[in-house]
Amino acid sequence: MSANPMGRPFRSVLYIPGSKDRALEKARGLAADAIIFDLEDAVAPEEKISARAVLKAALDAGGFGARAWKRS
Repeated sequence: MSANPMGRPFRSVLYIPGSKDRALEKARGLAADAIIFDLEDAVAPEEKISARAVLKAALDAGGFGARAWKRS
């Protein structure tokens, strides 16, 4: 199990496709210890460029704190 920057083990990790606006918005209010935004396997090859833009906008808007991680 991975440890978070605060030194405690993660109890819950949420993987979210970086291309799903609705899931990104909902993730802000969830109590997961870590949120991993997946831009690899969870995103179709033809959607990767737009997924990066969607995820960048969501991260720029904030609300995820230090628990946000990006897999690309």
